[in-house]
Amino acid sequence: MILSLSETPYAKRLRLIPFQSLGKENGMLLGIRPDVIEICYRDKKQQVKDVVLGIYDRKLSPETTYRALLHTQFLAS
Repeated sequence: MILSLSETPYAKRLRLIPFQSLGKENGMLLGIRPDVIEICYRDKKQQVKDVVLGIYDRKLSPETTYRALLHTQFLAS
């Protein structure tokens, strides 16, 4: 997939993100740098620029209680 996008305008937005987790010491996630994301938390909306979203193709929780992981700095204030 990454190679098929290498000759497109999206190529500069793609990143490979190294990660480590239980059972996976040298993992890599595909990341994309959007223009902006909007986070809705406790009836507040916040727009964030200059961020990379890691794309994971499995469920983060068995009951789909949550569908994303965020750094706590996005939830402050």
